[in-house]
Amino acid sequence: MRKLFTYSILAMLLVSSFGAVGIFAKLDITLTLSYDTIKKGYTQTITASGGEEDVIWMLEITNPSGDAVWAAQGVFDESGVLEYAIVIPPTLADGEYTVLFKTGVDTFTTTFIIDNAVSADESGGGTNENLTPEEIANIYEPTNPQDIADMLDEYTPDYAAQILQYMASETIVQVIMIDDPQKLADIFNDMNSTQVADILNTAVNDNATEEVATILLDMDDQAAADALVGATTDNAAAIIEAMAAQNINGAAQTVEDCIKLFTQGMNDTKKAEIAAKMAVVLDNLTVQSLVDLFIEIANLPQTPSTVAAAFEIMNLNIVLDVVSGMSEASAWTELSKVFDYLTTATLGSIWRGMLSSERQTLYPYLTAATIARLPDLGAYTLSELSITPAAVESGKPVTVTVKVTNAALEAGTYDAVLKVNGVTQESKSVNVAASGSATVSFTVTKTTAGTYTVAVGDLSGSFKVTAANISVTKVELSKTTVKADETVTVTVTLENTGNASGTYPLKLTLDGSEKQSESVTVAAGATTTKTYTVSSSVTGQHTVATGSQSAQFTVEAETVIPPPTTPDYTIYILGGVVIIVAAVAIYFLFLKKKK
Repeated sequence: MRKLFTYSILAMLLVSSFGAVGIFAKLDITLTLSYDTIKKGYTQTITASGGEEDVIWMLEITNPSGDAVWAAQGVFDESGVLEYAIVIPPTLADGEYTVLFKTGVDTFTTTFIIDNAVSADESGGGTNENLTPEEIANIYEPTNPQDIADMLDEYTPDYAAQILQYMASETIVQVIMIDDPQKLADIFNDMNSTQVADILNTAVNDNATEEVATILLDMDDQAAADALVGATTDNAAAIIEAMAAQNINGAAQTVEDCIKLFTQGMNDTKKAEIAAKMAVVLDNLTVQSLVDLFIEIANLPQTPSTVAAAFEIMNLNIVLDVVSGMSEASAWTELSKVFDYLTTATLGSIWRGMLSSERQTLYPYLTAATIARLPDLGAYTLSELSITPAAVESGKPVTVTVKVTNAALEAGTYDAVLKVNGVTQESKSVNVAASGSATVSFTVTKTTAGTYTVAVGDLSGSFKVTAANISVTKVELSKTTVKADETVTVTVTLENTGNASGTYPLKLTLDGSEKQSESVTVAAGATTTKTYTVSSSVTGQHTVATGSQSAQFTVEAETVIPPPTTPDYTIYILGGVVIIVAAVAIYFLFLKKKK
């Protein structure tokens, strides 16, 4: 807790910062507040009257626990009146706060209450209108999402939108997770579509897809469409999927408005840009969602043309799957309405790619004008469907061929469509001479083991994909204790529990460093072993590993036997020399004395 006397000492130390005229004096100060009770984020004005020019003042505000939460200091001007305004931080808790105002040795106090539940009128009404939207955003962004949500309640949607434009998308997404979707939808309607698109991208990345989908369903359809088109294609598709799951009618209206963006009222360059983007978005949706959306859109007043516009830009294979889905849903009336608006080229491609059973059922629903534009399919028949090989390893190609025969007296074009497990994989156009035939060939590659059904027109067959399942089951060492640089033989056992032969990318490591690598082929249901050698000069334990298996060996430290030592006779020799020299010296000294 910062005590008031702390500020007294601080003020004494800082007197020089106010100039030589800064003084303390005994005064009779009157404190008044603009509001006795105030909401967070609103402005409280503290007025101190009765001061004198150049007298130093210090201000402190303490919370209900007595801890200082605000402090300031200065000097009175010649008026002797101070007006000090503060914006109540959203981080402060509700409760009674004390204002301490000190001049010299005198302290004057008053109190006010922070109550975020009080109405705006009781808390100063429009006091925050004195702050700009950017200032309000800066005050609230560091707080928690609930405080921001409560703050937004105080403003009209258009003003709240101005505040949010200064907040980060990550912050807004946190508010989305807890706030009322309808309130946020009203705010988003008034925001820039580019910022809303950025919020959508952030929301999907932060696992808030369901929440933003709900908000978009509550927004104006056109505003929601503008935002979706601005989002990335993957994120837009994910949001539309969530919208369709929540409210298919609302999602259909929004998708319709997205499509209309490139069909109405824009320059050609912008139309082409949006069309290319929406093509990717639609292609990324599930076929079932597309079927549900397009049936719904086709039933909206004057909107079958919107579905036709979507068909024009989408991948033909996906369109054929959607047509099959609508056929399965018996949406013949809706399909016929859509076909009325297709270009002749697209109508022909779809008609050729449809199953004969689908064409036969849809035909009675078509208008005379559409029937007149249908391509002449000629007397085409399909035969000799070939699938080679009938069983193949995972990742290996399968070739599908079919013979197309034209019984007509004129040459024509036939669109052959390959479906695998009911999903269109590829379509090819083949020119067939009058009374002639041609072969169409497709290549299919699958990596998941299983049986796949193949259909071209009314012909069908199947192929089987087998897959290897190879793993390392054991690593064995010839020795577990060796000397430095001594070779260790490593035996690796691999097992294939799959139903196809395959290769395994074996990498052998010693203490994490790769020593050997090779591709090992293991037959279906078989076991094989590979042998390698490793060594190390470093004393201690070492790990040999490959796959999920490992083994350890230890290099022992070498025992060093010191060589035998030779006695050092130098000292004895020196000692003997010294004795001999001393003896000779004594002898000659003795002879000298004797003489």
